[in-house]
Amino acid sequence: IVSTAVKTPVIMATQLDTFDGECNEVDVWIRTLWKIGSKVEVYSITTQCWIKGNIGNIVHDSDGEWIKVEFRARKLRKARFVKRDDPQSIRPLSKALPIYQYMYAALQPLKCHEMKCINDIHTDERKNSLTVREGSYNQQN
Repeated sequence: IVSTAVKTPVIMATQLDTFDGECNEVDVWIRTLWKIGSKVEVYSITTQCWIKGNIGNIVHDSDGEWIKVEFRARKLRKARFVKRDDPQSIRPLSKALPIYQYMYAALQPLKCHEMKCINDIHTDERKNSLTVREGSYNQQN
């Protein structure tokens, strides 16, 4: 059995404001998945903190794409429109980040430098094993 673990950046909720590099790729990817009903966090100006919300509508105009986020602040139902790509106003649901990271990593093809430019891969389904030649990416358990 071979472990081909993909390195996934661990993003904590406090890091959401400062995505960079690969983490930024995950953030951008997550934002493309949002649709009506998606769970997100919106920054509440009233309470000055991030609050869980739901996407209630998505509209387009000459300024771009706007997302209507519905949420509760101080026991009041509220809604506000924010731009999809505005990290100061809307962000991915922090509790779901590990799942998003896992999905993003699983859907990304292995990059050549991660595979150490493997030239020959041989699979043996009878033994449920993978042999890698001319590279050092193989990690057998």
